[in-house]
Amino acid sequence: MNWIKLQGVKFARYLAAKGRFVFAIKHIELSNPGISHGEAKSVVASFHLGDAHRREENLQRPIRAL
Repeated sequence: MNWIKLQGVKFARYLAAKGRFVFAIKHIELSNPGISHGEAKSVVASFHLGDAHRREENLQRPIRAL
């Protein structure tokens, strides 16, 4: 599949950057009628927006109260 010719990739990347991965996948599917759900998922996964490791100082640790 040639992802360069896909429609709606720019908006799907915006949605994925905002954490709305399901909407990004649906947008790819609706913009490209011949694409399957699995192919749309792989397109959104190729943005590499959901697999970033959080930095240690940004992690919230549970607070224990006595």
